Amino acid sequence: MNGLTTWENPLSERFPNLARLVGAVLVLALPLSGCGRTTGPGPEPVEPASSFADGPPQSTLSFDGQTQIGGTGSFCWERMCADMIGIPVPNDTLTVPTGSLLVFEFRGSESLTDVYAAARPLQGQLIEGAGMQFLQNAGGEVTLPTTSSGNQTGITAELEPGKYSVTVSIRTADGGALYGFHIIVR
Repeated sequence: MNGLTTWENPLSERFPNLARLVGAVLVLALPLSGCGRTTGPGPEPVEPASSFADGPPQSTLSFDGQTQIGGTGSFCWERMCADMIGIPVPNDTLTVPTGSLLVFEFRGSESLTDVYAAARPLQGQLIEGAGMQFLQNAGGEVTLPTTSSGNQTGITAELEPGKYSVTVSIRTADGGALYGFHIIVR
């Protein structure tokens, strides 16, 4: 052998208490760092477009003067990819009549090359925070008809009355992304 023992003797065997030490350091360091806490007045919170600075641009879904900023799901954008456990949808909802034409607007500089929209009926709330929530699907996916022009896409809400997540999958020259929205169909 060449003297290397990496595969024959893993770190856990060479340093059996390493995981405990790293855990203890994290437990002590995080409370001391004060992450997320401010002691005085600060800037107003902003609606999150994406958790990633280099991620895809914001998108919106509008109907009859109401506009909702979409939650960003999984994406590959320029030099970065991220997989989300689910697709976040805003806490607030757009209320629309069945058969309504919704307007999806992608706020990037690149033109859309591909758009796919779908809706899923929702039940219950799983996680809420930062103006977004993850909702549990109650049924199968319904593909929604789309018509695109530039960075705007018309989406027809051909759905039965109920609460839905609307997911919009887009592609541009910069990459692809999923966006989530929250609608109530009356």
